[in-house]
Amino acid sequence: MDSPVNTGFSYSSSRRDAAKDETTVANDLLEFLYAFMLSRPMLVDAPVYVTGESYAGHYVPAFARAIFDANARDDGPVRINLQGLAIGNGLTDPAIQYAAYADYSLGNDIVSAATVKQTAKKLPSCVEKIKSCASGKTSSKENRAECLDAVDSCQAIPEALLEDAAERNGGKAINVYDIRKSCDAELCYDFSAAEAFLNRKDVQEAFGVSKKWEMCDASVHQDMMGDWMHDYETLIPDMIEAGIRVMIYAGEDDFICNWLGNLRWVKAMQWNGREAFNAARPEPFIIQGAGDGEDDVVGGDVREHGGLSFVKISEAGHMVPMDQPRNALTMIQRFVNNEPIARGRGGDEPKLSAAPRRFGPVEDDVVGRLAVATQK
Repeated sequence: MDSPVNTGFSYSSSRRDAAKDETTVANDLLEFLYAFMLSRPMLVDAPVYVTGESYAGHYVPAFARAIFDANARDDGPVRINLQGLAIGNGLTDPAIQYAAYADYSLGNDIVSAATVKQTAKKLPSCVEKIKSCASGKTSSKENRAECLDAVDSCQAIPEALLEDAAERNGGKAINVYDIRKSCDAELCYDFSAAEAFLNRKDVQEAFGVSKKWEMCDASVHQDMMGDWMHDYETLIPDMIEAGIRVMIYAGEDDFICNWLGNLRWVKAMQWNGREAFNAARPEPFIIQGAGDGEDDVVGGDVREHGGLSFVKISEAGHMVPMDQPRNALTMIQRFVNNEPIARGRGGDEPKLSAAPRRFGPVEDDVVGRLAVATQK
């Protein structure tokens, strides 16, 4: 589904329908899901998983929680069989994730220690303004102004790091979605083929739509800016404790919503399995060989406990399914089949051809110490 309204092929005849917060987005999605289920009663009892990437770090928890709460109130036309939610390289807890930019950059040697030390001075103001943003009602003009101020303050951190990274990359901007690459196009990727395909007359007729498809809608982006700095991690613990499975995954080469910041908010999340999850050591994410003597491979690493999984995918950036389609499919299949993400349901001892690792088994602690050392 194209959401919020005016994204992709979705549209409205009135600006009053434009979403400016996740409550509106979640309610619109819930109404759509109810209508979809009522029109297809054979699917009412089917398991539902809410998944997405990037800004889905906001709207996946919000939408899943809307379903969860509606089920608890028992006030919907049908009961949605919510089984899980998954977020890939998402922005979920900005205060924690913006603080991780410097550590991630230094750990990957794309910036200097001096730049990290300078950006550290910007962090207290960023965090304080995020708190001010979080203290108000998202629908008020006053709170929107505070939240926009937080965006401006906090964006100075990645911007300073990226400027240094570009200088160290021969003056070419790095791809914020994949630090292994330079940024050679708008949004760092060429999406012209997708735009051409989705704007073909026969394709739109097959979809039953008539609207110019664009990769990004500036009006939607502007409308949702006041929502950017809100924390949606707090919506997740009740769902985990009620038996809803949660998977957070991240490609290791993404800068903009990097795995380190995601791991840190997952470890900071307050729920009844937090201590055991944080004590769990990373396990190799085993991808079984396709046969004909092909070795199994390590596609990353996994931390799992009590319905919560964190998966770091090797050799992948912001868009894991694009960079590692086989590994992404394996991960999702295990998730929806309620299998351990690391190895599935088991089997023979894997014959491994290990993927390279940038950091040791306690990556978050190692990288953190690197940055702290530069700030003394």
